[in-house]
Amino acid sequence: PAEQAAWWGADDVGEIDDGGEERPGEAEIAREVEAANIDVVREDVAPPASLSWNCRWCGGGGTTSCNWTGEPVGCKECGGRGTYTAETITLNIAASRVPDISALRHALRRPQSQEALVHALEICDEHKVQELVDAGADVQAGFQKYAELVLTRYLMNANLSTKVKKFQTFVDCGATTTDQELKLLNQSWFHGCADRSAVRRIEEILKAALPKIVLNLNVKEASDDSWDITVHNVGGDLVATLKDVSPSLTLGEFKEEIKAQTSIAGER
Repeated sequence: PAEQAAWWGADDVGEIDDGGEERPGEAEIAREVEAANIDVVREDVAPPASLSWNCRWCGGGGTTSCNWTGEPVGCKECGGRGTYTAETITLNIAASRVPDISALRHALRRPQSQEALVHALEICDEHKVQELVDAGADVQAGFQKYAELVLTRYLMNANLSTKVKKFQTFVDCGATTTDQELKLLNQSWFHGCADRSAVRRIEEILKAALPKIVLNLNVKEASDDSWDITVHNVGGDLVATLKDVSPSLTLGEFKEEIKAQTSIAGER
């Protein structure tokens, strides 16, 4: 009864069912569950049969046009079914094969493992990333898997440019670039690629998402026209020393000097 009330859409005020008995409202159900210290899994209750979502590839028709003949053929993505119901929708299907985000929200009502959530992050459209992160998916793990997927398997894909925006979405959701992504990026320049401009845009996003490193500088005048500079990290450890530095040294040149003496990239 409590679970059914959720599907019927009862509010805080109880409703009267066909048998003349009052059904509890949503708020009342919540209070009872909290008082009993139990979890109600509403997904275990049969959802309304009217819930359905169209396949993104065939639009719900169950068929697509053959690339060679132009004749209608059964959609391979959905197996010719055209639509998915509340009973047949899964997390992977909702993440990658159905454009309507309500399908994903329905799938997330069921308990999902972290592994499943991270995989969904890897294969989903960019507008579904935030929904999965809010559901508890590890955004950093998903970011790393997606970067590996795109910078290896998708380099020769004609649709590589469509994969760029999702990198920024991951960053906006809190992901940061690690040495793993930079290594993949560097390796990508030595492989064939369908769209180098897309890789350059990915590079810009990855470098902008590098965690910033705070350094402390101690500048000492060595002579009238030169400085001695020591660079320490926030823990007080010496990371670089620059001798006889000209006052005309630019910020870019200074970053390159630090980079030459440490493993710290100039962007950081």
